[in-house]
Amino acid sequence: MRTKKWGLAVYQQAYQYRGELKYSKTWYYTQQVSGKRVAFPLGMIATSACKLAESIYLFLAEPSNTVEEAVAKFNPRKAERVQHSTDCKATPATIGNVIAMYLQGFKGWDITKRSSVDNVCKLRLLLRRAEAESKGEQFVSMQGASIDYSRFDKLPVASLTLKSVKDMQASFLAEAEDVEEELRAKRNANSVYQGARSVFAEQPMEHYEAQGLKVPDRATWQFLSGRLYKKTNRRKVMSEKSVVQKTFEALPELKVSDPNAYRAFMVAAHCSLRRNEMGYLKWSWFRVQDDRIALEIPDADGDFRPKGQKGRRIIVENWVYRDLLAMRSSKDDYLVEGDEVERLSINRKPPAVVARLTPWLKAQGVTERLPYHNLRSWWFSAKVKLDGLLAASQQGGHEDPKTTSDSYADNEMPDELLAFWRTNGKDQL
Repeated sequence: MRTKKWGLAVYQQAYQYRGELKYSKTWYYTQQVSGKRVAFPLGMIATSACKLAESIYLFLAEPSNTVEEAVAKFNPRKAERVQHSTDCKATPATIGNVIAMYLQGFKGWDITKRSSVDNVCKLRLLLRRAEAESKGEQFVSMQGASIDYSRFDKLPVASLTLKSVKDMQASFLAEAEDVEEELRAKRNANSVYQGARSVFAEQPMEHYEAQGLKVPDRATWQFLSGRLYKKTNRRKVMSEKSVVQKTFEALPELKVSDPNAYRAFMVAAHCSLRRNEMGYLKWSWFRVQDDRIALEIPDADGDFRPKGQKGRRIIVENWVYRDLLAMRSSKDDYLVEGDEVERLSINRKPPAVVARLTPWLKAQGVTERLPYHNLRSWWFSAKVKLDGLLAASQQGGHEDPKTTSDSYADNEMPDELLAFWRTNGKDQL
């Protein structure tokens, strides 16, 4: 709300409790002085809070008054905590110290034991993912395994920074290979960050300080200033018609200049294959019967495992199969020709063929964060128009058609572009 006289913003702090958005009973006023932002608690009565906020504003408007004097005058308890935290007897808090106190004192801030344990698990997951990302390593889940957290427990709480948050989020996004996975990754990253932040909520932090630990000031601690991903349930918007048309019309040149990039494009845009599936795709997975061609993705094939350990059957247009077969120049069973570096993602590096195809797609106007996997979204949009939502869901590898409709711009593919999927599109545009 705004104060009547000066229009100052007075607010209640938002927090998540059992999956619901709630607000603190205490009102706050924040003011920035000389680049330093300080939050002042104003009590629980709205009218009194507004009057106090204006008193603080007027006090700090006087150049001779300092932020420290304002804290001492209007927030004496914080001044006492700051003094205590600078006391040589205060113990610099480690993450292990905080976790131990949090798990013991959860009843003091009205959360269940299960929630407290869950929040600690999310804090530790944040630490593990941030560490993996900062080292440039692929995160290993180790779900159900016994994990030694001693190296994290010894770290000072102040080692948690905004970079820790961003590294954790990047770790989740690095695993996303298509639209629905990216949305899920963002939701998971949000959940982890919210849980980790709960360990450092206002009441727990006051408890740590009262027990003699030196902890960062919540008002200025950058770890708590990270941003959650927004619109994580938003359906993907269909690419501009001109971009789709330009990309397909440029394919003949790509077919000549980079045959493997052309192959990779075709199996994504016409067979709905993800990047990993593209790299392992074999000619022996095709089934040709009575001029009807199906691509059967197995539940497992050597080192290959599809997403969810579940294969699927994809109906492939005859012209697509014949076009790719006519290009075959290797006796190797893999459709995309070349070694593993060419076809597969190794040490978090994209397949070489995708690394070449990505800038080509961007040059055609494909601006999405995952240009290659955007081709799969085009397939979905065309497939829904041609064969219906259920067929698109089943052949695209979704267990629930709702995932298809939530994650992709179903039924938005312009009719005139469907020629690129029915035939090569040359004679129909």
